[in-house]
Amino acid sequence: MSIGISMCRAGRTRTAEELLGDADTAAYEAKARGRERWIVFDDQLQAAAQRRLDVESGLRMAIANSDIEAFFQPIVSVRDGRTIGAEALVRWRTADGVLGPGQFLDVAEDAGLMPDVGKIMIDATIAAAEHFATIGCPINMSLNVSDPELKVPGFCDALIARVLEAGLEPSSFLIEITESAVLAIDPALPVLRQLRGAGFRIGLDDFGTGFSSLAHLRELPIDVVKVDRSFVADLPTDPVTHAVTASLVSLCGALALDVVMEGIETPDQAAAVLEIGGTVAQGYLYHRPMPIDDLESVLMAER
Repeated sequence: MSIGISMCRAGRTRTAEELLGDADTAAYEAKARGRERWIVFDDQLQAAAQRRLDVESGLRMAIANSDIEAFFQPIVSVRDGRTIGAEALVRWRTADGVLGPGQFLDVAEDAGLMPDVGKIMIDATIAAAEHFATIGCPINMSLNVSDPELKVPGFCDALIARVLEAGLEPSSFLIEITESAVLAIDPALPVLRQLRGAGFRIGLDDFGTGFSSLAHLRELPIDVVKVDRSFVADLPTDPVTHAVTASLVSLCGALALDVVMEGIETPDQAAAVLEIGGTVAQGYLYHRPMPIDDLESVLMAER
């Protein structure tokens, strides 16, 4: 059981609704810390709750003012570092700099804003793919789709129509989903099957964390497995990680699934990936996420 407690301290006036709201916030914090505990609402939680309110308010304005944008991280061949695709990653441009998803995406999910953010990312990714095709640098694009987006009625039809209107092939897009999205949402499998039937490729993101199961590689309608960075980090030094990851790459090959190794940061990690049969990767060793103009420079330089 997770218990949240709030108290009306001496000298403060609190309504019943405020007390219940604070207790609810404390209960969520108890769940976030692993459940089976009680948490008392305090000034620290008050500050965190206020921060979330501020982020949500700013995020709504950012969506309205087009301050949510896509950065792109190249996906490369491990052998020669050449770009073979790019993953679109959400960023929020503020007066104080560019914020990564870890600084606001959880608030967007709680506030029900993920479909709005997702639409911006879809439009930006398709526009980028269209641009690169026009300048003679066609590139495959990877696009993350969240749980709430999969629930939106007509999501599939709208995405398919948008890609075809741009004169692009659905097969040039990889739709990345998490296992939790598939397991938590009843309509997820039909949606993914519809997208796959239209020609999109489906990728299972962050494999090796959370609910990961080898059975999902056989049961889910997927084409690509993205191996989580936690495996790559210890690949050169930990024999157990090396054996497990090598077996996973081999299994994916037997199932005709492509593999992308995430989070490569050192030459030793890249060498270890090659050693176990990995050929495609992304990570800071090659490129950090970048604006579309910088990605264009990379592609033109490689040409």
